[in-house]
Amino acid sequence: TIKDLKYEFGDGRLVKSIEDVMLAGLLKNYVKYDYVVGNPPYIRIQKIPKTQRKGWADYITKSGNYDIYLLFIERGLNWLEQNGRLGYITPNRFVTVNYGEGLRHFISECAIVREYIDFRDTGVFKDALNYPAIIILNKIIMKNPHIKICRMIGKPDGLSDEEILKMIKNTLSTISKTSDYYYNGIYDCFLFESSDLDENPWYFMPKHELEVFKKIEDIGEPLITFSQSVKEDSALFEGLSSGAKDIYVVKKTHALTSGKTQIQQTKSGKVYAIETGILKPYLNESHKWIATPEDTYIIFPYYKVESKYELMPQGYLKENFPLAWGYFQEYKGILEKRVGLKGKTDWYRYSAARSLEYYYFKKLVVQGFSKLSSVAIDLDTHHIFGPDIYGMAFDDNISEEKMKIFLAIMNSPVANYYIKHISVIHGSGYYKFEDRFTKRLPIKLPKTQTEKEISKKIIHKVEQILSQCRINQRFENFPNAHLESQKGMELNEITYTFKVNHKSLEPIVLELLEGGYGINVGKKEGTITLETKARAEYISIALAGKNVKKGEKVKILIPRDENKVEEILKEYKEDKKHLEKLPISKLEEEINELVYELYGLD
Repeated sequence: TIKDLKYEFGDGRLVKSIEDVMLAGLLKNYVKYDYVVGNPPYIRIQKIPKTQRKGWADYITKSGNYDIYLLFIERGLNWLEQNGRLGYITPNRFVTVNYGEGLRHFISECAIVREYIDFRDTGVFKDALNYPAIIILNKIIMKNPHIKICRMIGKPDGLSDEEILKMIKNTLSTISKTSDYYYNGIYDCFLFESSDLDENPWYFMPKHELEVFKKIEDIGEPLITFSQSVKEDSALFEGLSSGAKDIYVVKKTHALTSGKTQIQQTKSGKVYAIETGILKPYLNESHKWIATPEDTYIIFPYYKVESKYELMPQGYLKENFPLAWGYFQEYKGILEKRVGLKGKTDWYRYSAARSLEYYYFKKLVVQGFSKLSSVAIDLDTHHIFGPDIYGMAFDDNISEEKMKIFLAIMNSPVANYYIKHISVIHGSGYYKFEDRFTKRLPIKLPKTQTEKEISKKIIHKVEQILSQCRINQRFENFPNAHLESQKGMELNEITYTFKVNHKSLEPIVLELLEGGYGINVGKKEGTITLETKARAEYISIALAGKNVKKGEKVKILIPRDENKVEEILKEYKEDKKHLEKLPISKLEEEINELVYELYGLD
């Protein structure tokens, strides 16, 4: 008994501990509150031991790869008396992402949202996570017609967190009807009609934005409707993950004899010879409009068996690709350290060989993490890509003309407007354009004669922009793009090792007094000397705009034949004229206007 414990432990410390535990149990489980205020921890479930999760079996808001702050909101609402109020600083993700579905349903069944302040990526709270929000809930079973919403746009210099919060509080107090809208460059405030809030994502936006959003939704069909993906509820397939990019992804320096290629690791700079047939073109990022060759390749130890791609057995690799097998053997110790591959016979496989068969379809390539939608068409190059890039595969039932309409729409302000309203923002204004958001994008295909005429114009403009992008690729990839189109040309190699770091080189061609020409590549650097003005111009153009590091050796290939040098320079100057005559930016503006017209938007 307590009396016996007090007698035996006179200082009362054990008794006090027991009383504290009992009091905490009573406060947590049997006492109701008028107010609950907090800043719950933000920890994804994967980082919490399974033994600790066992005590959470009774929580009904957990779903998928959830974050434990969901459980704190559920517990906080359960602590409230009827009509009680909860106020939390919490991540903003639960209002739109899949794992928030259970919590959204729970809130809609037992409470109403009074206020929601979304600080997004503005960094208002120094010690909080990057994407916090303040949510105010009332535990009351009734329909709340409106929620007061504030969206932070940017944090101005010279204002403290307290001053900003005071400004927001004062502004929200003046918002009383759905037509009210306040914007000051720091944040905007408005009322949102909340009658339809349920387990589905909550997309908070003012009335004028909502009208455009719904018009886009009503006029088109979701992108997923047109997808060839076999993955359920997906429109896009995600790029593969090798688990060792520095080993698998390489630069192709030049062709060797007998079906071999010299490759170079991008990080270590090590050079190897390898069979050309095991290399596939690889995209580090999805460029806008057209998949851009980058001289980057992935070592691809897979082959097609009927309609699927399977890992090449060791015996097959040794016999058909002995150089590749030797390359893998050199890095076996590193490759085996990847998760789940220690001691396995397939230690040379990719960590996640996702969707290999789709790379050889006609496809659109989507940058998954970007400030603006960036989508490219890939009709015949069959580029492979890694994580954070997505593809949308099309079979032969979808014409190339129709793909070009998709391309125009997905690169347009209409797509950016829609996806940014349903996606999640990250630091520096970057958004997720991955499948879970992009698959919902409404696609408007022509039905009426007027719409068909608009679509014809869109296709024509897209073909023009693709042509200009190809010219731009050749222009920016000088001189390599020109040299690749003229196989068998005899070449010399100009090398220069930089003494200091430089950003965006601006080389200057000078005529030398002693004869010949020199290139001044920057401060504290030597002069590159060449025999003719054409050769100096050629090397100067190849160096322009490059970022180089101290000690970096740059190699530039140049034809031995002076006529070939002048021919390539002439092509370069013609490309420049083409791009200046019909700028890609102008074509984009014209395409965007046509897409607006197709969707019936001003």
